[in-house]
Amino acid sequence: MDSIWRDIKSTFRSGNMVNKILLANAVAFVFIYLVKIGTLFTGPNHASLFQDFVHAMSLHSDMWYNLKHPWVFVTHAFFHVGLFHLAMNLLMLFWFGKIVGDMIGDDRVLPIYTLGFVSGMIFFLVFTNVAPEFAGIAHGASAGVMAIVVAAGMIAPDYVIHLILIGPVRLKYVVLVVLLFDLIGLANLQNTGGRIAHFGGSFMGFLFVYLLYQGKDVSKIFKKKEIKIQRNSGRAKVIPLNTSKPKTQKEISIDNILDKINREGISSLSPEERKILDQASKGNE
Repeated sequence: MDSIWRDIKSTFRSGNMVNKILLANAVAFVFIYLVKIGTLFTGPNHASLFQDFVHAMSLHSDMWYNLKHPWVFVTHAFFHVGLFHLAMNLLMLFWFGKIVGDMIGDDRVLPIYTLGFVSGMIFFLVFTNVAPEFAGIAHGASAGVMAIVVAAGMIAPDYVIHLILIGPVRLKYVVLVVLLFDLIGLANLQNTGGRIAHFGGSFMGFLFVYLLYQGKDVSKIFKKKEIKIQRNSGRAKVIPLNTSKPKTQKEISIDNILDKINREGISSLSPEERKILDQASKGNE
């Protein structure tokens, strides 16, 4: 157990953000089932007691309830009752989150994920109050995961992934199929509130990358600004943003391009660099 605990602490201390989010959801799931096991010893009403716990941790369409129980704004995003629900979310986060982290930087994964479930929460609250017949509760990381999925599809649409029993498929088509499943589920009135939350997360993933291409990095609101004071400077110095000579296409490596994205954002890439990045995303074909 001590070794497992050390591994968990090491992941939170130095692991990449995708692994941290995966671990946080897994730990939350174990805690939920420990609670469920604990309720078994409370008597014949243990199922009802656990259901009360689920309601207490979930987001409600009743905004007044949420305001009286403010922790639900956070807990609902890590709350999975079904193993299949958890497994699907974690697998999609692992696959698509790695692409997002590699392409635009590990430090942008958490902002996209967080803004995704915030957007999903807003979509859910608005929809269930406009259409009260669909009122209920919502929980799970699906909205945040969908933000990551759509962001990955926009960043590297022609990136090829290999699916079991299917083979190589371009990422944009995988994302399209995932969105179509949500649309079909909504049309069939299956988990309507949850489906709306998924679309809220998808919208945020699209908006985040769209703004990034416009030179607006929304993730900056999550970063602390560092104020540096230069004590011995006699006067202000003007430092050019880029003093290096332009590189030819052969001289620019994909590693340098990814480093530049991490430092300055994807909107800083030159047309030549964008072309190389697009060619690299097709390299697995």
